[in-house]
Amino acid sequence: MANHLGDIAKDHPELAFGICERWISSAAEERNWLIRHAVRHPAKKGVAAALRLRQLAKATPRAPLGRD
Repeated sequence: MANHLGDIAKDHPELAFGICERWISSAAEERNWLIRHAVRHPAKKGVAAALRLRQLAKATPRAPLGRD
């Protein structure tokens, strides 16, 4: 899933970043990893939105899925 979202980010970054923005508010650690992985290439190029998403996904750990 992360690779697919990363591929979308190459041609349609607004769409991919928008999906990540919606997911980040209720993301479990697994989804945070997915978001960080999906936007890694734009982040390496210095894209501000990708850098911000990576920081948010790193800074907002949630309980992993299936665990209380």
